[in-house]
Amino acid sequence: MSYAMKLGVLFAQRAPSAAGAAPAAAAPAPAAQDQFAMVFGEIERNIKADPSLVKRVQGIYLFNVNLPNGQVRSWTVDLKNEPGKVTEGKGDKAECTITLKEEDFA
Repeated sequence: MSYAMKLGVLFAQRAPSAAGAAPAAAAPAPAAQDQFAMVFGEIERNIKADPSLVKRVQGIYLFNVNLPNGQVRSWTVDLKNEPGKVTEGKGDKAECTITLKEEDFA
């Protein structure tokens, strides 16, 4: 199965606090920064809650988010090396890179 097809397992288990939260209203860039922390924090919680994700996925994902000011923020989701982790920035060589605009991140 390709790495892109395995991507869904990152969100398969929703943390109760994130699943029950009301959607945030549109806000300026600082709120978007918090949105990044929320999403990648949820991925990290899912990895910790289900360590078997590393054995099932065996891949490293790089997420690049293009900001309106021209900067790019990146996060690495390592599901290749146990115990799995999420880090801001470009980590080890990714098998799957996802690039999107900040406005499409939500």
